[in-house]
Order: sequence, then structure tokens, then C-alpha cells
Amino acid sequence: MLGLVLGIALFAYVVSLFVSGADFEEIAPYLIAADHINFIMVMTNLTFAMMATVSVVAETANRVIYRGVNTGILGFAVGLFTENVTLKRISPRSWGWRCSTRSIPT
Repeated sequence: MLGLVLGIALFAYVVSLFVSGADFEEIAPYLIAADHINFIMVMTNLTFAMMATVSVVAETANRVIYRGVNTGILGFAVGLFTENVTLKRISPRSWGWRCSTRSIPT
């Protein structure tokens, strides 16, 4: 849900930039960030939601993993639209670590 809301808000911002006559170079980082938020964040959350329904992991662990993954994805998206190389390098690692700690349902 968070990814969907953020993606729609970011698209609305991109549209407002476009309507105000901004150059494509100014809009491009926001388009890339919106694409990542809409696809990666929404699909990851949907996958985790389906896995959590049959998971043997405690609900508290599911929340920790969910928040960690979303924090990593948001950090990566912020790194994309601010063009911050450090955030783009650090965030996927924390996100990947959270994904790898996810228990596979039996």
C-alpha cells in the first residue's frame, strides 16, 4: 500500500513538473524513481504479503522484515531522485539483507 501511495504521489509531481514546462533532464530522475517505487516496492510487498499468509515466522519478525525492506527500497528511490550515489549503494544492500532473512514457508 505504501508503494502505491508513494508511486501515485511521485507521478503527480512528475506531471506537475511536465505541465509547468520543466526540461526532461529535470524530470528524468523522478521518472526513474517512480518506476522503481511502482514496480519494485509494490511487487515486493505483494510477494511478502502472500508469503506471510503461509509463513511459519512470527508476526513480529514479518513486521521487522517488511519495514526493513521498505526502508531499503525508499532509500534507493531517494538516492535515485536526489542522484546520491552513496544512498544508491547502501540501500540495496540493507534491502537485500532483509529479503535474505525472510523465511521460506514450508
